[in-house]
Amino acid sequence: MRYSVTLMFLLTAALYAEENYRLDPTTITATRSTAPIEEQPLSIHRHTREDLDSGIGRTALDRINYGAGVLIQRTAPSQASPFIRGLTGEQSLLLFDGVRLSHAMMRPGPNQYAAMLPENSLSSVDVILGSSSVVQGSDGLTGALDFRLAPAGGMTETMSPWLKAKADHANGSKIAVGVDSGVGDRNWLFSIDGSLEDYHNRIGGKDAGDRLFNYSGGKNEIPNTAYDQWSLGVRLAYLGASDHSYEMNLGKVSQNDAPRPDGYPENSFNASNVYRYYEEQVFTYLHLRDRWDLNQNWAQTMTTTLAWHRHEESQRRLNSSGSRYREFDDEIDSTSLDMEFQSGFGAHALTWGATVTDESTSNTASDNTKLVATTSVPDGSKYRSLGVYAQNDQDLGRGWNLLYGLRYSRSDWEYLKNGVMQDSNASDLTWNLRGQYFLSEGTRVFAGVSRAFRSPNLKNLSGFVDRASSGAFVSGNSDLDPETSITTEIGYNLVNENGELGVTLFDTRIDDLIARDVDATSGNVENVDSAHLYGFEVESSLTLYDAGDSSWNIGVFTTASYVRATMKIELPGGGTLEDNISRANRFYGRTGFSFEHSEGIKGLLQARWHDTYDKVSTWQGDSDSGDRRLTVPGDVTGAMPGYAVFDLRLDWVNESGRQEWGIGVENIFNKTYREPGSGADGSGRNLFLEASLRY
Repeated sequence: MRYSVTLMFLLTAALYAEENYRLDPTTITATRSTAPIEEQPLSIHRHTREDLDSGIGRTALDRINYGAGVLIQRTAPSQASPFIRGLTGEQSLLLFDGVRLSHAMMRPGPNQYAAMLPENSLSSVDVILGSSSVVQGSDGLTGALDFRLAPAGGMTETMSPWLKAKADHANGSKIAVGVDSGVGDRNWLFSIDGSLEDYHNRIGGKDAGDRLFNYSGGKNEIPNTAYDQWSLGVRLAYLGASDHSYEMNLGKVSQNDAPRPDGYPENSFNASNVYRYYEEQVFTYLHLRDRWDLNQNWAQTMTTTLAWHRHEESQRRLNSSGSRYREFDDEIDSTSLDMEFQSGFGAHALTWGATVTDESTSNTASDNTKLVATTSVPDGSKYRSLGVYAQNDQDLGRGWNLLYGLRYSRSDWEYLKNGVMQDSNASDLTWNLRGQYFLSEGTRVFAGVSRAFRSPNLKNLSGFVDRASSGAFVSGNSDLDPETSITTEIGYNLVNENGELGVTLFDTRIDDLIARDVDATSGNVENVDSAHLYGFEVESSLTLYDAGDSSWNIGVFTTASYVRATMKIELPGGGTLEDNISRANRFYGRTGFSFEHSEGIKGLLQARWHDTYDKVSTWQGDSDSGDRRLTVPGDVTGAMPGYAVFDLRLDWVNESGRQEWGIGVENIFNKTYREPGSGADGSGRNLFLEASLRY
């Protein structure tokens, strides 16, 4: 029934679509550099709105999956945690239109927060690999993701409503509507969008039923994978002032009845599990931004951003004995003020400024006598951060360019633990030094070294969490030191009429790594010692055949990412132990063909692949063998088999650009597979139909 309704909307709207529409391009990045991303001495990969619309996958995060340096893990289908060069969760920085999405209550390991963003409000997703601590502060030990909002209005005509919808039989359906407009000679611009997403239990591959325990549903239906979601976004801009431009962005995203499969017996093979689900998860945001053209010698522009985020989650857990019951509501409010100045003089482009963030928690819990813990962190906890920075982009002439900067960051916190107020702080100096040389137009080499840090957050300091529904709870540690890292990189980029090629080699060394204690007796997190991550990324596209404007263009593309990650652990009796970092060691990518015809037809045939995950973590503090997300399809050690999944997509865009239709099939051969670390198998053979229509 839901597919019939979706198709009816699509067919009706297609009859009335009239206006052509394209988003205005944007060159803003989380690096705070005004240079185009292809001219910055970093490894940056931009996934444009067009890329997101024409990719394979259910959501925007699925469509950047297997990209250079990034793999998306889903503990539950409603969650999405990007692994950036082997690290995820609190150690990877998430930004939302340049504002920190990462907050002081992010739990260790994979989490859900990247999935709580208004997908239809985005213009691009920027992947910044390597340290980003100089201009963005704490976290981002191996990289950052910035989910960029589309500009308000952003179209050529006065009023332009639009509709998008997708129906796929292996997951469910979604529909989004919106309108963009400009008023008063386009001095006022606004955009409004909303979406509804209804996902049923996932239909797995041909062997999905063999992965389930004591389940009497459909043979290939994966239980506890259904959920629904809605979003609303409003973007407003005023451009009528002579020296100011103003923006307001606000919205809300809500997920309802979202289970975690690893907390149920059918999925986890743990018969004592009964349920683990989020009754509701909500993300609410407000961004206010003013860009002031100062036109002064000391600063040409000043950009001020005032932002407020609220993350709410209501979680329920129960097992058959009733001994592990949790029912709590966690909430954290983050308010930040960011002031950025851009100055230019001679061969220098200087960016400098400051950021202040204030965060507070409001947590309540059931008074049930079987309650294991009150809340994830103590109610009323406070976390405040300050950063001041300066970064210079210097043109040295003769094809040489240098980017360098320095930042001072400080975090202060306070919370009540065992009736005693705990308060302390952490601070650090971070820096970067990067250079590049343009061998010719479109061809460059770059290299750099940078220092990053991650201040311990409230979950590390005072939290109470368990890992993978295992029942092994971990408590925070008030005496933690910040994690620090040094990353060195070298890369090569080529762009010409025949295609593109990018290769990056990296090496990251982390000191004072925060992880669960080595003997697992205290149940605390500690600074265990150090970590070492190294590897490479390759991204390329090559035109194989180009018959000109009147016929076919065929190309081949590939991305490949390799990460090797180990850590050293100080043993209680002396000496050190070297072990793999859990879920970090990976080799994965995408390979395929793209094709395009002058009549508006385009598409791709690709393989998503992941090598065998066999470099597992074995130490008892964080062993993969006890992780329900790994042991079901793999073996008792937590090792996971490799796989390759093939997809086909075909799109048609009409001459005016107002209608875009896509059809295709994901997982053509109906393979049963699981991305390492995810809580359920991937979708089996999935037929889909989607459309984007603009009036």
